[in-house]
Amino acid sequence: MNFSALSQNDRIALVAGGVVAIAALISLVYNWGAIMIISLLAGLLAVVVIIQPSLLATLRLRGSKGSLLLIAGVGAALVNVLTGVDYLTWLTEHLVSFDALQFIVGIVAAIALLYAGWMAYRAEGTMTASAAPAPAAPPPAPAPPSA
Repeated sequence: MNFSALSQNDRIALVAGGVVAIAALISLVYNWGAIMIISLLAGLLAVVVIIQPSLLATLRLRGSKGSLLLIAGVGAALVNVLTGVDYLTWLTEHLVSFDALQFIVGIVAAIALLYAGWMAYRAEGTMTASAAPAPAAPPPAPAPPSA
């Protein structure tokens, strides 16, 4: 895979997705909660969406790249922030421990993934079929000539 061919936003999403997945895996080992599985899957989804065109060319994703990255970013950020709020007292007491630092890095990476997903979604500039404006009505037929 040629990483220099990726856009800046794709590189951010790829790195952030990888960091989110690794941080979620470590969080699962340290018993932060089974909800971190969602963060792990969101990080892996972001990585797959970015590398899919070059490594898995025959795989067809069921959504656009921007919408899938946005879904991954929202899922990872929501789970990480909610878990961080749940463990806020513990995090402030153990701020310099490895466990707390890796979790904070995971939160920052999830927010970066959310940002990259939002930028990719906005760059597409597509609207869904339900939000598309109605086509213009054809002009009325001319009146028949009067005799």
